[in-house]
Amino acid sequence: MGNLLCGDPVCTQTVSSLKPCPSPKPGNNNPADFVAPTTSTVLWILIGVFGGALVLLMMMCFFCNQRGAVASRLAAQPNGMDTGKGPASGNDFVGSEPEPSSNEMAMITLSRNGIPKRTFSLPETRKLQSKDEAAMDVAARDPFIVANNNQESFPVRRFYAKEMSDELSLTDGDSVVLTKVFRDGWAEGVSMRAGGPALFPLACLGGGVPVVLAERLRVARMMARGGPSA
Repeated sequence: MGNLLCGDPVCTQTVSSLKPCPSPKPGNNNPADFVAPTTSTVLWILIGVFGGALVLLMMMCFFCNQRGAVASRLAAQPNGMDTGKGPASGNDFVGSEPEPSSNEMAMITLSRNGIPKRTFSLPETRKLQSKDEAAMDVAARDPFIVANNNQESFPVRRFYAKEMSDELSLTDGDSVVLTKVFRDGWAEGVSMRAGGPALFPLACLGGGVPVVLAERLRVARMMARGGPSA
């Protein structure tokens, strides 16, 4: 009988041969040399694949949230123009309630620090006004006075340091008699502390001013959406 010691199908020794079959070389196709993967090996492979996919998904969600947060901060910044007067310490209105943009005060443009940019209230503009236009600025204060229980004196609710010679510095605890309201978001008044008349941002006053401004802002938003104004 032959001495067939290997299971290699390529072995061609006959039964008459007395030599043992040669050892199979590495990399042969002997089915007997194949080791089937165990269940635990397959399980660990699946865990690694799903774990990597989960980490990748979490990273994508993180970066998407970061981009959304940056976009929200950019959208929240005022889109107005610079006043050209440089930054002023203490006059930062960014983050406060927005100025109204309605039919009554449609020409408001916020500067980079959130203060309305002066246009109609500038001295050179006021010199070109007709008597009727000047009277309109005086009449524009009436809704605020009515909302202030028919009182012409308004408390100061926000600090403001004047940036031009015709402006009025406002401090907490002061009160101002309102004399004119301009379409650019500025007003004229007389301070009980600093005198006047001089100009200041209308939103610095309390009393009935925030009530009227909030209503005008609501109307402006309704009009922008195409809805009824009432």
